[in-house]
Amino acid sequence: GSSSSQHSYQRLSGSDASELEKDRQRHKRQKHLWQPGEGRWQMAASAFHYVWPDTGSLRTRLAACFVLVMAERAINLAAPIAFKHMVEVLSDLTMDKASTSSAAAVVAAATPASSNQQLSAGVQTSVRHLLLTPVTQQSAGLGDTSGSKSTAVGVDALAPFWMLFYPWVLIYLIAFFLRGGSGSEGLLANVRDMLWIPITQAAFRRISCDVFGHLLNLDLNFHVHRKTGQIMRILDRGTSSIQDTVSIVLFNVLPQMIDIVVACTYLTTQMQPWVAIIVLITVSSYVPLTVCITERRGEVRKVMNALDNERESRATDMLLNYETVKYFCNEAFELAGYDQATRKYQAAEYWQMAFLSLLSMVQSALVWLGLAAGLIVCVWGSSRGTLTVGDTVLFITLMQQLYVPLTYFGSYYRQVQKALIDMENMFELLATKPAVQDESGAG
Repeated sequence: GSSSSQHSYQRLSGSDASELEKDRQRHKRQKHLWQPGEGRWQMAASAFHYVWPDTGSLRTRLAACFVLVMAERAINLAAPIAFKHMVEVLSDLTMDKASTSSAAAVVAAATPASSNQQLSAGVQTSVRHLLLTPVTQQSAGLGDTSGSKSTAVGVDALAPFWMLFYPWVLIYLIAFFLRGGSGSEGLLANVRDMLWIPITQAAFRRISCDVFGHLLNLDLNFHVHRKTGQIMRILDRGTSSIQDTVSIVLFNVLPQMIDIVVACTYLTTQMQPWVAIIVLITVSSYVPLTVCITERRGEVRKVMNALDNERESRATDMLLNYETVKYFCNEAFELAGYDQATRKYQAAEYWQMAFLSLLSMVQSALVWLGLAAGLIVCVWGSSRGTLTVGDTVLFITLMQQLYVPLTYFGSYYRQVQKALIDMENMFELLATKPAVQDESGAG
């Protein structure tokens, strides 16, 4: 009996210790909570504080996610470089074939039609062999003997293919597999998403438990006057907004900024500084213009939502009060009011869609200007011999790689903006103080 009670006491002690540790972690998180009146940076810091893992295994997963993000950045730079060298190797082969064809034409033109001319058939064959065989193959074949002809033919057929395929084509294929393309994620991104799932689940549990624990600690007056449906919506939107904000910043915005810095640094060191300056100016103009136009669209969207609510309210009231409308013969008056409300809504909707079209036109114009200026520099460098065809291909590939994710920057900004509003409502709920509070140390 005494041993069982001792085991029960140990279990209770362990449970109490676990509860105390959870309370300590909860109070520690509440110290870093956003408070009404603070800015958005403090709100974002509170969101990251909730997502930060509290166990060793989750911290290991988070570190692995960061390693995979950095590996993706390296692959994003390696793929265009491999593509550049692949194009250069294949273009060199095309030029060799063209020069070989011209040499064959020269030999055919210089060879007499009759066999009784100056050169014998053996000499003609030797001349053709010297002109049509690349220098590398001639030097490599100086020590070859005439034995094992079949083996030599097999090596000659395989060697050009392997020299073209390895290493740049192979590196590009590996980079494409790891990075993905054509709108699909590669191996690294999928593994990162799998590692990130338990971290977001743990953050969801912490946020939900903190909110419900705080609600249970509030006084009776709050619960008497509370709106349960509204509180549940605030909780649902707040938890999802924290996860969305952290994921967008860590896996979309921050990697894109790193890609821009790495690309500009590489273009400055390996090509011409003017190319890096063009890319930097284009991207630096792209982001603030997108933010400004998106902010304006957000203001118009608020007005449009208010007008839409007014239009729907007028239609609902008209149908609910059908008898009154018919009794006073106010059909024309109600239809005129509904038509006026619809016109106001459509006017706001026009500006909202117009700003979307304006955003697309501004983004397309900036990308075109950056591409045109960069190609002018690349073509000028190629004409002067300071740049190659592969450098031009590298510039175009990097431009596409940088600007395609930037087209989603406006969507990311709107999602983060909406998420911050939802988080603000949840943090305001967490900042609510009970009217009756226990004294410190009360059991």
